[in-house]
Amino acid sequence: MDVKSPIECINYSTREAALYIGVCKSALDKSRVSGVLFGQTPPPFLKLGRSIRYRVEDLKAWLEQQESYETLAQAEADKNFGDNPN
Repeated sequence: MDVKSPIECINYSTREAALYIGVCKSALDKSRVSGVLFGQTPPPFLKLGRSIRYRVEDLKAWLEQQESYETLAQAEADKNFGDNPN
């Protein structure tokens, strides 16, 4: 008897996408209307009929584009003064 592995999910619902990138669902919902997610361009989405889906590879790419910091002071300085030259 062959045991089939589960199908890998390549498209996430809004709730799943929000969990994946670490934001609340309502922020992701609002970002589709405003075009802004915490001061950044939100990840792209698909509209399939009435359903909204996010591709996993788009979420991964969006996360990779986000700035990372070593300290909160560095993050605050970047937020207040633009890109950090370091």
